[in-house]
Amino acid sequence: MAMKKKMAMKIAMSCLLLILPCGLALPDHQVIRAQIGQTVILPCSYQSHTPVLVLQWNQTNIQAEHENDYVLLNREGSLVTDHQLQRFRGRVELQDPKLENGNFNLTLKNVADSDDGTYECKVFQKTEFISLTIVSLIIENKTTEEQATESKSEDGQDKENKTSNELTIGLSVVGILLLFLFLVFVFRKRFSFAALAKCKEICNKKPFDVY
Repeated sequence: MAMKKKMAMKIAMSCLLLILPCGLALPDHQVIRAQIGQTVILPCSYQSHTPVLVLQWNQTNIQAEHENDYVLLNREGSLVTDHQLQRFRGRVELQDPKLENGNFNLTLKNVADSDDGTYECKVFQKTEFISLTIVSLIIENKTTEEQATESKSEDGQDKENKTSNELTIGLSVVGILLLFLFLVFVFRKRFSFAALAKCKEICNKKPFDVY
């Protein structure tokens, strides 16, 4: 039984090794991060002994809704825009539009929130499309300008809070000082009245009342 399992594993591995070089290898998967408004490059490359006649970029996470639509389609060095997604028009281009050197990197300009998702680069060879690269594009929520504005706002808020705290401490010190002076004034006034009353009492007594 163990020998059968080992033989089955060897056969499976041999088949896998035979299949992968024939163009059925798993596509490369990369993760790219970008911020709104930036220009980003989605990588894809392919080395082949035969010319690549058709290259297509898709956004796979929306493919169910737009089955026949694509991000970019290049056929024999020319762009085909019949079913290109409207929001990508004028914002995408290939670094090698002639499809001559195997560099199929896609340049995406003015990145938007809706660009967040999974992209697939594939070429048509013989009778079918071959998937070359899967790219997960993650769009950050804030632009560099928004982050700078938020940072300035936070700095301003910190300064405002610091000024407010200093003012509160200053007013507290002044309040304590005024209270202290008021208490001193009241105490001295009461002491003066008591001393004056005592003096009057002594002065009004007759000489024999004193001794």
